[in-house]
Amino acid sequence: ENNTKEKGQCDSGDAFDDNDMITKGSLAIEQQHHVHSRWVWLQAAYHCLVTIVGTGVLGFPYATAFLGWTGSAVLITVVSAASYYTAILLTDLQEPHHGTYADIANDVMDNPKFAILILRPLQFFNLFPTTAVMTLVGGSAMATISRMINGENSTSTSNAEEDDEAVVWTVTMGVLVLLLSMAPDLSHVWQISFVGCVAVFMITFYCIAGSAIAISDDDQSTVPDYGRPQSETNEDYAFSVMTAFGEIIFGYGFHTVLPDIQASLHDKNTMDAHRDTKKAVTAVFCYSYPAYILVALLGYAAFGSDVESDLLLSITEVLPHAAMFVVWVFVIIKTATEATVYNQAAFTMMRDVLGMSAEDDPVDHHRPKNRTADIVLRILWVVAAVAVAIYVPFFSDLTSITAAISITPLTFLLPVAFWTKKYGSTAPRWRNMFHYAFMVAWAVLGISALVGAIYDVKRKVENEK
Repeated sequence: ENNTKEKGQCDSGDAFDDNDMITKGSLAIEQQHHVHSRWVWLQAAYHCLVTIVGTGVLGFPYATAFLGWTGSAVLITVVSAASYYTAILLTDLQEPHHGTYADIANDVMDNPKFAILILRPLQFFNLFPTTAVMTLVGGSAMATISRMINGENSTSTSNAEEDDEAVVWTVTMGVLVLLLSMAPDLSHVWQISFVGCVAVFMITFYCIAGSAIAISDDDQSTVPDYGRPQSETNEDYAFSVMTAFGEIIFGYGFHTVLPDIQASLHDKNTMDAHRDTKKAVTAVFCYSYPAYILVALLGYAAFGSDVESDLLLSITEVLPHAAMFVVWVFVIIKTATEATVYNQAAFTMMRDVLGMSAEDDPVDHHRPKNRTADIVLRILWVVAAVAVAIYVPFFSDLTSITAAISITPLTFLLPVAFWTKKYGSTAPRWRNMFHYAFMVAWAVLGISALVGAIYDVKRKVENEK
């Protein structure tokens, strides 16, 4: 009996020791997350810069052709200020146990159906098209580089050959995006985002430098026309102005991934988390705002109303062949890294929706329960995005509609609505009134952008017939 008892005590003790080791291991991991570095905010800054300053900035000069000098400068200023303000509100709403936008929504609304029925569909219409568009743009840049190396141009190849080449390079870009997206989570991809930041700096530099060279070129055969762009009717022009609203607004769609970025810092202290994220957001907006203004106004000043919808196509005539080769390489890097950041948020969202997250994990309840199933999910997501980008007609144009549907509420409406619901009872009356007016104004702008996007797609489809 004594031997049996001692054996039982020994077994029980061993079991206790095993459980104790597991508990200590979890605590050790959590304690590592408690360690705060004064430079950790830079990781958030890298992610924010890659997602804020996207290839959409290349369309700002074209939007300026419809908005005019003053209209473009004012709209970029207003949108930048509003986007910065809502980013700060969203940051203040996030607590250490919130890992995603949906977590914030569930906490504030106290109703999980809100995230399921409203928030996550909006995020899907933002995240999935972004992956597809970045793959499409990166593939197009690869195809351009291939033609430059082979000494080909658009007139020396047939449409069928161009289409086949575009498919091959889009698939190649999809493989690159998939490989980069295999990192476990956002906290493991800050180095990728850092490389993407270098690409951001170089692309904006090329846009500004190329526009400045065109302005100073005395050998230009024609003087840029700064008048109203030629349109068939006044109706076309009015809707084009609405489309230009969308071109500017859609450059600020990073809010859907901002909570994921803040969570990736693993700041368990609320004050540290808010301070680090706000510092990152502030630093990035200090760069993005002047960059947007300079690219928009200098690009328009250089090429006038004839500026291409993609500024790089206009400065191709100004910069040397080797310089354009380099900038297209940076476009590939930029789109691949931006897609990687958005994909990490998308994978987390899909795991939560499909019940594939380890909800009982004390450290990170959004991590995958099964790594193999998670890898399959990632592959299916990227493959689906590539397939849609290749085979859906007018896909790149249709994304302006999905952006209008998703970016306006996720960026300008929901952060204000959530903050007002949570803190409105103790906030000054003037601030609540300001928030109500703010939401009405941005709802009107968002609807205008949506109408313009739909009209623009309709017109392009009719022109193809």
